Amino acid sequence: MVQTNTLGGTQDAFVRRGFGANRDGSIMTNGLRTVLPRSFNAATERVEVLKGPASTLYGILDPGGLINVVTKRPEKTFHGSVSATSSSFGGGTGQLDITGPIEGTQLAYRLTGEVQDEDYWRNFGKERSTFIAPSLTWFGDNATVTMLYSHRDYKTPFDRGTIFDLTTKQPVNVDRKIRFDEPFNITDGQSDLAQLNAEYHLNSQWTARFDYSYSQDKYSDNQARVTAYDATTGTLTRRVDATQGSTQRMHATRADLQGNVDIAGFYNEILGGVSYEYYDLLRTDMIRCKKAKDFNIYNPVYGNTSKWYCIVSGLYNGFGVGQ
Repeated sequence: MVQTNTLGGTQDAFVRRGFGANRDGSIMTNGLRTVLPRSFNAATERVEVLKGPASTLYGILDPGGLINVVTKRPEKTFHGSVSATSSSFGGGTGQLDITGPIEGTQLAYRLTGEVQDEDYWRNFGKERSTFIAPSLTWFGDNATVTMLYSHRDYKTPFDRGTIFDLTTKQPVNVDRKIRFDEPFNITDGQSDLAQLNAEYHLNSQWTARFDYSYSQDKYSDNQARVTAYDATTGTLTRRVDATQGSTQRMHATRADLQGNVDIAGFYNEILGGVSYEYYDLLRTDMIRCKKAKDFNIYNPVYGNTSKWYCIVSGLYNGFGVGQ
């Protein structure tokens, strides 16, 4: 498993056994698909990587398998932690995690939070985000119900990285910290996740589960995109693009019945269930501008984009899948 195209560092994306791309639905949270651009955060308890027959338990997927992020849950025993990290580039990150019972009830709570304010590792940019995730669990005699929510505000560099010289088949020979875009190359957005997880033990052999998830991601981005490179002069052809007012939403639900039974003297685990997903995408303004030869990688000068003219379009797409 290796990292693949992260859309300029704005998405989680992995190749699993040769399959995978950003936004391919293979990174789940508690067994349900989401549209979250970043699934790994301060609320992550553990990460499961499933391949082969085990991955089919979560529906139709690429043959490479899936990644399932399991979040922290409320606990009946009180404990908490506060931590902080610093970056060698400047700034840092702070985290809070606290959980415990609500006295006199069958409830337990958990609150996880994170604040990030770090300088980017290249010659300009900042990584800024705030994350908060409250959750509540009801513990019954034979049942457990958990409700969780998370919200993330983020502002991150939209950095397409370096370029390759096709004559040498090598990255161009400049300092790796030098960016070829503009300071306005930023993705600015908010993402939300709400989930309900219920489990009921019918008896010592059979367990019923129901899970529902709603996720959304709203963002806008701007970028000066490299489209061509002149190896003789070091001049780049670039185009200013933007996506303004993009909103993705997903509803995902599943119901399972699991049994542990002996059949003809052999122990068997039986699992059956149904799932349904609905996804829609709205991009209010998709902006594409004229190409311009305005940047030299050996003498970078930023801010020469004011004379470019642009066209604007929009997009809506929605579909549902049941299985």
